[in-house]
Order: sequence, then C-alpha cells, then structure tokens
Amino acid sequence: MQLIPSYTIPELIPAVAGWLYNEWGRHLPGRSVETAEHALRQEPDARGLPTTLIAVEDDEPMGVARLVEFDLDSRPDLGPWLASVFVPGDKRSRGTGTLVCSGIVEVARQRGYPTLYLFTPDRATFYERQGWSSMGHEQHHGGQVTLMKLELGGQGSPTTPAEDGGLP
Repeated sequence: MQLIPSYTIPELIPAVAGWLYNEWGRHLPGRSVETAEHALRQEPDARGLPTTLIAVEDDEPMGVARLVEFDLDSRPDLGPWLASVFVPGDKRSRGTGTLVCSGIVEVARQRGYPTLYLFTPDRATFYERQGWSSMGHEQHHGGQVTLMKLELGGQGSPTTPAEDGGLP
C-alpha cells in the first residue's frame, strides 16, 4: 500500500469524494460531492496546505486523510489540523488508518509545524495509540467531540517545498 497525493490521481477522486461526502458532508449545509471533489483536487501551497493523501493498493483507494489549515469552527486559533481521516468499513483492520495518519503527520513535521490538531466524536482511543493527547471537549454541529493534539517538535515556521525537496 502506498500514500499518494490526491491531486496526482484524479481517477480516484470521485470515489474518495463520495466517501467523505457520505460520512460528513451530507450533514453540512452547502456541501456536495462536487465540493468534496474540488477539495481533493487542490494542490498544496508552500505551507503544505491543504494536503490530501490517499492510501492506494492495486489501483484502488483504501483510505484518506488531509492536512488542513482550519477544521473546528470553535477553535480558529489552532492549526494545522489532521482532518477527514476515513477508511471504508470493508477495508479496515489492515493498518490503513494508521498509515494515512502517519503520512499526514510526516508532511506536517517536514513543513516545520510544532503541533498538529484533530477532533473526533468517537475515535480518541485510536489516536491516543498513535501518541495524540486529549485537550478536552468541544461542541461541534450539535454534538460533543474530543479535541486532541500531537507535538511534532517543529520550529513553528513552515518550510517551503524548495527548502525541503518539494514534498507534498
């Protein structure tokens, strides 16, 4: 299984956009499969934002995760965020979720971010096993979520692709 930036594999974007829309987007006003596709087609800027990595095996998407600037409306002071981590049910228990998360963590670390954030309604234990720590709870779209962080040891000043060899 390999991690591939989404914008480089346009043929897989419709399937992954469908996952993301069905899991989260359908609950949010103004979201559609098309808006999810647009997000997945974006190339990262010099700060590495946004970056979307898709786990691919035998030309089939297996999972996805994103590095984004903002993700939780109540915490605009925090960022960047690990977001949109998703592995379809029939592809779980193979390490794919850990793989896509690790890929995004590495992108954030290479960009020099000191801390990465995420929120989850129900998977805090999964992230704790990967070294994340809880920062407490927040309200999000009518439900409670766990706010988490991962210290990366970066300098706090994102690098540009020219400074790090052009990684996504």
